[in-house]
Amino acid sequence: MKEYEFFGMDPGIYRPHEIPVYGVALVYKRLDNAVAKYLNQFNLSVIKFNVLAIIQYQGGDQGISQVEISKRVIVGASNIARLLERMEAEGLIKRYPHKTDRRVNLVRNTEKAEKLIKRLWNGYDEVVKGLAAKLTRKEQKAAARLMANWFVKLKN
Repeated sequence: MKEYEFFGMDPGIYRPHEIPVYGVALVYKRLDNAVAKYLNQFNLSVIKFNVLAIIQYQGGDQGISQVEISKRVIVGASNIARLLERMEAEGLIKRYPHKTDRRVNLVRNTEKAEKLIKRLWNGYDEVVKGLAAKLTRKEQKAAARLMANWFVKLKN
C-alpha cells in the first residue's frame, strides 16, 4: 500500500490500523507547527492560545472550570494546573472560586488576554483557512465528519 511508504512504515507488514492513528499524529504535527509559527510572533504557544480560546468562546462571561478546560486541551490535568498558574502569573487569566461549589475554580480571561486574542485572531484564522485549503471543500467536510465520529467513539 502506498500509504505505508508515505508515512514511512514497512509496506511488507500489513497493519491497516496503524495508518489512521499514525497519519493523524503526523498531520497534527504539521498543523501544530504551522499555527505555532504564527503564534510565536505574539510570544504565545499553541497550548496557551488554545486555553485562551476555550475560555473566551466556551466560558464566556461566567468563566469555565479547570476541569472543562483540561477536557478540551491536549495536556494532562496536572499539567493544565501548572499551565494555568503560569498564565495567571503572566496576567492572561484570572481564577475565581465557584459561587456555590468551592471545590471548583472558574477561569476567565483578563482584559490583556482578550485584547491579545482580538489582535491575533484574523491572522490565526487565515493560517487555519490556508491549512484547510489543502483539501477540497468536499474533503474538508468528510474529514470533519470522520474526526467527529472517531472522537465520539473514543470518548465512550
